[in-house]
Amino acid sequence: MVLSPGSLFAGYRVEGLLGVGGMGEVYRVAHPRLPRREALKVLPADVSADQEYRQRFIREADLAASLWHPHIVGVHDRGEFDAQLWISMDYVEGTDLGAQLRQRYPAGMPATDVATIITAVAEALDYAHTRGLMHRDVKPANIMITTPTDGSSPRVLLTDFGIARNLNDISGLTMTNMTVGTVAYSAPEQLRGDDIDGRADQYALAATAYHLLTGTKLFEHSNPVAVISAHLSSPPPLPGQTRPDLAALDPTFARALSKNPEQRFPLCADFAAALSTHITNTTTDHTTAAPTHHTPTTQHWPTPPPTSDVGDQHWQPASALVGYSPAARPHPPVARQQVPATHGQRPLWRRFRGRTIALSAAGLAVVTTATLIGVMTASGGDGDTAAPASTAESARSAAEHYLKALAAGDAKTALSLSASPPPDTGMLTDEVLRAQLAVTPITDVSVTAAPPGPGDDPQQVQFVVLKARFGDQPSQTRIAMRRNGDEWKLQTTAVTLSLSSDSSNTALLGAVSVWNVPVKSATKVALFPGPVEVSSSNPNIAISAATKPLLLDALTSTADPTLRLEATLTDLGRKAVYDAVDAWGRYCYHGQTPPPDCRKIISSSANVVPDSTAVAGNGDFGDVTTKFDPQGLKVAVSGIVRWPAHATVTYGAADYAFTVPIGGTVDLSNNPAIFTPNPS
Repeated sequence: MVLSPGSLFAGYRVEGLLGVGGMGEVYRVAHPRLPRREALKVLPADVSADQEYRQRFIREADLAASLWHPHIVGVHDRGEFDAQLWISMDYVEGTDLGAQLRQRYPAGMPATDVATIITAVAEALDYAHTRGLMHRDVKPANIMITTPTDGSSPRVLLTDFGIARNLNDISGLTMTNMTVGTVAYSAPEQLRGDDIDGRADQYALAATAYHLLTGTKLFEHSNPVAVISAHLSSPPPLPGQTRPDLAALDPTFARALSKNPEQRFPLCADFAAALSTHITNTTTDHTTAAPTHHTPTTQHWPTPPPTSDVGDQHWQPASALVGYSPAARPHPPVARQQVPATHGQRPLWRRFRGRTIALSAAGLAVVTTATLIGVMTASGGDGDTAAPASTAESARSAAEHYLKALAAGDAKTALSLSASPPPDTGMLTDEVLRAQLAVTPITDVSVTAAPPGPGDDPQQVQFVVLKARFGDQPSQTRIAMRRNGDEWKLQTTAVTLSLSSDSSNTALLGAVSVWNVPVKSATKVALFPGPVEVSSSNPNIAISAATKPLLLDALTSTADPTLRLEATLTDLGRKAVYDAVDAWGRYCYHGQTPPPDCRKIISSSANVVPDSTAVAGNGDFGDVTTKFDPQGLKVAVSGIVRWPAHATVTYGAADYAFTVPIGGTVDLSNNPAIFTPNPS
C-alpha cells in the first residue's frame, strides 16, 4: 500500500511519492532528527519476507553505504519496519536521462553533452570497482542531472547502487546476475549468468552512451528474449549507422561493446576518454556535417581532453583515432605549429574531488569550472612557421592516415590512399568495413619510417612499417609508399582474397556472399584487412569456410590468401528437393496422358481407367535416396515415390496410391529448384 503524505515510516515523515517500480516505492521524506530531506526506498512485503533476499539486501546496502563520490548518490541507512525492508539515500532534485530522452531528446542528445555525462559516470564506476563493488544496472534512468534551487552548481549523479555486489563474493546470496540488470543494457556475460566484473558495467555504460547519442536502444525490440539473444550473438549497431557524423566513434563502441570482456577497455574511464577524444575531433572538424535531426542547444558542455595517465595497460584507449579526420589528408610539405599546454593542468575528469558542473538554461549543458589552457593547432598562426615535414615524414603521415581511416570505418578515405585501387571495390565500403570492426576493432595504430629499398628514389618511393592490433591480435608489415603527384599513397590498401572450391568454375561461387555482399561468381574479391565472414545467398545451402582475419601482412604477401569453400544442404534445401520432385509428379500425372518425358503408369488395379490418374497430394519419399553435389548445387535423386492419387475407376474407390520409380537431379541454383529426370 502506498504511503500517504504526512504518514510516518521508520521515523521518517513522508512528504510525497517519487516513483514506483518492481522493487517497491521511493518517497521524499523528512529525516527523523536532521533538518534535511532524503529519498526512502521501501521494498514490498513479499520481497522482504524472502530470507535469502533479506540477507543479500542487508549486505549489499552496507556495501553501497561505503561509497563516497561526488557522482554517486549516497546511501545513508537501512532497516526494517512493519515487515518491510527500507533504505535511505540522498534526495536529488533533478531529472533522470531516461526522462530527458523521452521528453526532450527523442533523436539523441548533443554529442558533447554525452561526453561529459559518460566521463562523470565512468569516474563513479571506476571508483566503485576499485572498492570491490559493481553497479550492474547502468542505464539512462539511473543517471540524474540535479537542478538545485539554492544557486549551487548542478551535478551528474549515478543512482541505485543498492544492487551493487562485492566483486569477490561468489556465494549463493548474490547469484542474481541474470535477473537484476536491465536487459536492454546488460552485458552478454551478465545475461548468461557468468561471473562478471567491472567490464560488464563498461558494456552497460557504452550501451547507455549509444542510447544517449542516437535516441534508440542498442537492440530495440518489444520481446526481451529477442533483446537477450541479440546481446549474446548479434554484432552491436554502431553510432555511425544512425548518425553518420559520429562514424569516427564506431571503433570505440565496437571495443566497449565487444562480446568478449577481454577485448573491452581496461577501465570505464578509458572508454570515456576515447569517446571524448573522438567527439572533440568530430565536433571541432568544420568539414563534418552536423546532424539535421537533432535539436541544437544554446550552449554545449566542453569535452574533456584525452588522458595520458591511464597507467600501464595492454590496450591503449583508442589511441588509433586521436586526431583522425577524413578531411585531414596529409600532403608534402605540411607546416605545423604547436602551442604548448600550460603545465600543471591535470585532465579535468581526473580532478573529481570538488569538481562543480553547471547547466545551461536551455537544458543539460554541463560546464566544468576549470578551463583547459593547452591547445593543439594544425596550422601556423601570427606569422610563426615551422620547418616543412621531411619526405619520409610525409609518407609516414599518409600511411598513418590510412590506418586511422580503417580504424574509424572510413572506407572512402582508406581506399583513396591506394596507389593502385582494385578494379572491384564492391566490398570496400563503409558498411562492410564497419561490420569487420564490430567483430574485430582496430586499435594501437602506429606507423614508423623504414629504410628505402636498394636503388629506390626516395623522392618517389618510401617504405613504412604499419602496426596495429586487430582485436587481441597484433599485426605489422613493411609496405611501399609511392608518390602520386603531390600526395603519398600506399602500394595497396586492400587484400585480394581468392575463393576456392573443388573445381575452378562452379555454381557454388554464384551463391557465395562475403559480409552479406554476393560475389556473383567472382573467384577473387578485395577486402580491407580484418575478419572475413562467408555466408550463402541461396537459402537451400549453407556455405562455410575456415577463415582467419586478414592482417596487415596480407597487404604485402606474394600470394593471395585463399578461402576454401564448403557447402552443405540445409533443411530448406532438402524440402526444396522434394518439392521439385512433387512438382514434376503433378506435371506428369494430372488425369491425362502423361507427357513424353514422363514414365507411363502401369496400374496394378484393373478398375483404374488408363491415363486418368492425377496426383492428389505430396509424395512419400521414404524409399528415395539423395546425393548432394556441393560444386554444381545439384542433388541426385533415385528410388521410388508413392503419391496419393485420384483416378477414374470402373468400380470401387477412386482414391488410391500409386508408385513411380524415379531417377534424376534437382538443380538448387534455380529458384524455384527444378527436377530433371534422367534420360529413359
